[in-house]
Amino acid sequence: EIEYNKFIEMAKSKKILIENTSESRSIKEIGKHISNSINKHYNKNSETNPVAGFNWEFALIDAKDREGNLVKNAWCMPGGKIAFYTGILPICKNDDGIAAVMGHEIAHAFARHTVEKLTQASMIQMATIGISRSRYAELLNKSFRVGNVGGNVYNSVVKYGIFLPFSRKMESEADYLGMGFMNLAGFNIKEPARLWQRMMADQEGRMPEFMGSHPSPDNRSKKFLEWESEIVDKFPQV
Repeated sequence: EIEYNKFIEMAKSKKILIENTSESRSIKEIGKHISNSINKHYNKNSETNPVAGFNWEFALIDAKDREGNLVKNAWCMPGGKIAFYTGILPICKNDDGIAAVMGHEIAHAFARHTVEKLTQASMIQMATIGISRSRYAELLNKSFRVGNVGGNVYNSVVKYGIFLPFSRKMESEADYLGMGFMNLAGFNIKEPARLWQRMMADQEGRMPEFMGSHPSPDNRSKKFLEWESEIVDKFPQV
């Protein structure tokens, strides 16, 4: 919560926190509606609610990257702290699209995936200390170039060998749970597949940040369609 509050204060000081607009209100209302629906679902079934103690907060951020393009992203921190960026809203297109992204981020918070990532990072840091003292250190610290792609060998091994596969598994889980949470709240679960088609169409040679470590968008759309009947059965509207 401290880190999130620091982020919000920074966003306010840079005047990139959007408040009291129809878009910022939609983000908060949809987020609260989905999180309240999760609570109702668990109460109804007399089951332990994994997010019972969460103090949900939803922020809308208007930020640009170094090239001056609007950031197209959304993320969560532990405890239900979620940020949306204005650049992703045209891709969301409607409330169901916002709910699809929101459900996905709420699912990350629900599954404590951010904490898992931090744990993974700690393991990598420990491994780095071991590697730096070994005979492989020289090789791993050398730069390389393959075609137009250059970088540090160790960083690339970590990124492509550990972080991305780890993230893809988590992203698929968040897709499934997020779709379920959407259905609990009464949103249209046909929208996630359409959202990912729009994500692909919007790339314009640049991958939206939201797609960074995600599974293949094409496979993703197919998965949503495969899950529909199961989601309706497992996550009935509350």
